[in-house]
Amino acid sequence: MIAFMLASDIQVDGVIVAPIGSKAWGQANFAGAPGGDGKAMQVRLDHVRLKVGDTDVPLRSTPLRDGGGALEYHRVENSGRIAIVLYVAGNVAFSPGR
Repeated sequence: MIAFMLASDIQVDGVIVAPIGSKAWGQANFAGAPGGDGKAMQVRLDHVRLKVGDTDVPLRSTPLRDGGGALEYHRVENSGRIAIVLYVAGNVAFSPGR
């Protein structure tokens, strides 16, 4: 299990439902080292979920719902970490008042 952190707020109808820094959880598998050796890296993400109140919001790693598009990531300077762009995988209904 790996933790992901939001780099920007998620808004619904102008209301922030998940603020920057909120954590998401999921599985990540790396082919190639995520370090700064310059080699190509492949990442597979599974079951990534962001908890918003009592609702699990599924996230995906490609811009297109059918899995099309490339994983967008960059290395975080001097940290050995990578930043991955994730997308909300589908519409989610929130309970009233959210």
